[in-house]
Amino acid sequence: MQFTKYSSVTTDLKTFLQDYTKPELADLGNLLGMDMPKLRTKAGMVSALERYLRTEPSEWLSHLMERDLTQLEDLIATGPDKYQAVEYADYPSTLEMLGLVDVIEGDENSDFKQISLPKAIYDIAAPHIRKVRVKREKNGQNDLERVALGYLNLYGALEFQQFVDLMFDYLEETLGDDYPKMTELLGQSPVLKLFRTYDEKGEGDYVCTPCIDKLEYILEDRKEFDIKELKHFTAEQAREAGTGAPYFTPALNSPEGIELENALRRAGYSGYDLVKTIYDIWICAQSDADFDDLFYAVENRMEKFPSESNYYEALRAVENYANSVPKWSLGGKSADETGLMRVSADIQDPYEEQPGEDIPIHWEMPRPTISEGYTDLIEKDATLEALSKQLPTGFPFGMAIPHVAKDDPCPCGSGLRYGQCHGKHLS
Repeated sequence: MQFTKYSSVTTDLKTFLQDYTKPELADLGNLLGMDMPKLRTKAGMVSALERYLRTEPSEWLSHLMERDLTQLEDLIATGPDKYQAVEYADYPSTLEMLGLVDVIEGDENSDFKQISLPKAIYDIAAPHIRKVRVKREKNGQNDLERVALGYLNLYGALEFQQFVDLMFDYLEETLGDDYPKMTELLGQSPVLKLFRTYDEKGEGDYVCTPCIDKLEYILEDRKEFDIKELKHFTAEQAREAGTGAPYFTPALNSPEGIELENALRRAGYSGYDLVKTIYDIWICAQSDADFDDLFYAVENRMEKFPSESNYYEALRAVENYANSVPKWSLGGKSADETGLMRVSADIQDPYEEQPGEDIPIHWEMPRPTISEGYTDLIEKDATLEALSKQLPTGFPFGMAIPHVAKDDPCPCGSGLRYGQCHGKHLS
């Protein structure tokens, strides 16, 4: 079930619903928990759905996702037809997709869009939103949704039967062997309704994380990496990974997650910005193409760190977190576990012990050459050539240094890169 409707309720509900096709009306009714008879005319479907939305607000509100109810409550607090700025997330809310809120897109350079709640929806939802939210928390609907989203965030994509099996295992912990009740709860879950999809051939039946760009990327990577088995996660791990939509932070309670959070806090990140930043790092860690963006949050705040040491610690914290989190392409396994898709900050710690100023005894000087761009001087100037042959065995000077690239091993045999050893003394 996929909606891409961004127009909103500008007049009344019935006029708004007439813009949908019959299949879309049936999907909308199904998503919101209404049994829509398929043999009705479009006019009959519009009337039935309009009546349902108007007379059964507590019912259809309970079928929205937790994120939608949070957004709806915020908009109700703002007031009808009043706009508030919302940052672009990786995927829009269900309210936006259904057109139940009004959306004004920002320009191409803006990180924000403006959304408002039309009065027609405000009048229906406002008296019931708080009661619905409390009820969902008490009856376990929110918890089921968080666990479901968490498994999808950990694996990226699951075959439909794999997803159902995981959720049944979770539900058995609270419902025992009441399989009819489990089937009902899972069947009514908006996660399953919204994020179920098929591969390009229309054969494979999958349920995917809402954060994914394209299912085929994951499937192709798993085939390339020969991933045959998925890593096992507990419901508690899934719950952590599925809480906080739309900005999830999997493995935040792991040693690497705690290390990353502390490092980012030292750079001044807190609250919403902290959660969003860790989420962005997690998403970047899922793809080789995004590795260059992994360290942006740290590099962008370089001057905010209390010390240079803290800055390098933060870079390493990003590296450690990215290599420890479950990766979609690896079936939930990490780069540390598989050795695949590893990322490196590629930094040299200035606080590691470096060679002293004295030249090691075992320094063996290659035949001096002239830096690139000056090679013709040797041929044309016999005096300079003779001088270069008379250089002492100590540290080289001036233009007569060996031509060694900064990333090559230092000729002194220290094992360090030239640019981090004797090369750093040269202008």
